[in-house]
Amino acid sequence: MLREHLEHFVALAGHIRAVLDERDGHRAPRERFDLELEDHLNPQDAADTLRTVIDWSRASGLYTYDDATRMFGAGDD
Repeated sequence: MLREHLEHFVALAGHIRAVLDERDGHRAPRERFDLELEDHLNPQDAADTLRTVIDWSRASGLYTYDDATRMFGAGDD
């Protein structure tokens, strides 16, 4: 249930999942989303927001994030 709510009611989480679903390798660099968020937020708020969504996605299994490579993955491939 957490996964469904996160994907459908948290716009950023749903956006990240949609990007992963559209890509052939089902992977995307964190920088892509950092830059998008920084169009609307200061860099620290953007980083904090993305970190929160990463933590929630890990708890729900919506997608994966590798801190070492700074890459998102679909997690179900």
